[in-house]
Amino acid sequence: AVVARKAGSTGTVTVSGVGSTWLAGADLFVGTDVSLGSATPTGPGGTGLISVGNGGTLTATNVYIGATGTLTGSGGTINGDVTVDGGLFAPGASPGTMTINGDLTISTGVLQLETEGGIADNIIVSGNVNIGGDVVLELYFDVIPAIIDIADFFGASDPVFGTGFDALDIMVFTSVGGNVGQSIDVTFGGTTETFNAAFGTTAVSAPGALIIFVFGVVVALY
Repeated sequence: AVVARKAGSTGTVTVSGVGSTWLAGADLFVGTDVSLGSATPTGPGGTGLISVGNGGTLTATNVYIGATGTLTGSGGTINGDVTVDGGLFAPGASPGTMTINGDLTISTGVLQLETEGGIADNIIVSGNVNIGGDVVLELYFDVIPAIIDIADFFGASDPVFGTGFDALDIMVFTSVGGNVGQSIDVTFGGTTETFNAAFGTTAVSAPGALIIFVFGVVVALY
């Protein structure tokens, strides 16, 4: 399955609600052009968004989020390995839990994590979690804690950070103006750095028409 295959296109798929299931086959590509014969990314695609939440389930052997793709959702499950290669991964959706029964690899792109009202995003991964050295990590808080460990967002699966990932790859934001400038110690991969929060809020926007698939519908959007 392909969502937003060609540059200039938009595609959005939402799998939402208990019992709602999308069986996407061996490979699901989002926001990237792809050679259908070899199932290989070939270049930039359109703007694609996948949202899995509220008890919905997405099943694919491999889920690939390209440079103009987004994966988000709260309370959903993905059965399969997830690779983010230049796109946006925003689990939880203000905030919440996403379950991945497989490996999670974020080689490049943006990872957004949020804590709001004392509730933090939670990514439950059954396999390995790898975060590349070129990933941008955006942290969003209302109340700034004194210290936070990135591993806490991932439950029992501690993320492995690639060579080159450092404090320059992390940005800290607060949605409360009075908390701008407050300091927070962020621990990642055994390293702790201090940051001052800037003002900012998360906003994952759907790039086009909303399409809801339930009970095993398979689709390719171009």
